[in-house]
Amino acid sequence: MKCERIPLGAQGAYLDTYFLADSPELKAGACRPAVVVCPGGGYAYTSDREAEPIALALCARGFHACVLRYPCAPARFPAACRTILAFLALLKKILRLP
Repeated sequence: MKCERIPLGAQGAYLDTYFLADSPELKAGACRPAVVVCPGGGYAYTSDREAEPIALALCARGFHACVLRYPCAPARFPAACRTILAFLALLKKILRLP
């Protein structure tokens, strides 16, 4: 598994990636779906119990997973939405999508 923390530069936001590595046992070169986990917390915080455990469970089922830690209080709307858009642009580059 390839794990990396990528700062997104927006009020402390970052992305933790959990990408499955190519392996003959894991269908090397296979196109895998990717899932973005945005842990809840009512925009006051991002819940740890809704972050890495969820991402790892998804990886166990063959998905690439990312956990997006978006800006929370005192940040206000639309800070979290802007972070999600920045993340999607970054993910497109990481996965080399057109």
